[in-house]
Amino acid sequence: MLLLLLACSADPTPSTAPEGAPTVASAASLESQLKNGDRVSERVVTGGQPAESLLQQAPGLGFDTVVNLRTAGEMTFDEANIVQGLGMNYVHIPVSGGGDMTPENAAKLKAALDASQGQTLVHCASGARVKGLMALVETSP
Repeated sequence: MLLLLLACSADPTPSTAPEGAPTVASAASLESQLKNGDRVSERVVTGGQPAESLLQQAPGLGFDTVVNLRTAGEMTFDEANIVQGLGMNYVHIPVSGGGDMTPENAAKLKAALDASQGQTLVHCASGARVKGLMALVETSP
């Protein structure tokens, strides 16, 4: 068992990033902890609602923006306060369902992605709304 744990903790690929700089590989731990977590590009991770503890790890992994698609009534903690308190940008685009999958909301998401200088975490409750709105962003002119 110990051998297995040691083997899993070793990084088989050397990092070419400057010492202390987060790498895409290190950020993979964040996406693996999200429900339906997915890395859709080098700078964007999508998925379901992150736990508060996961949000606290995000800045150290190179994330500077969190986009929340959940409605205010779905939230169980003050995510905006936590994210902003960690020095990250917080963008709230409430999407309650298919009726909110609009070009306007896609434009808001695209603007948030474009403004990010680091990595961006885009989430809803399960990741389904994120996939829908990301598809609109990708097909927008």
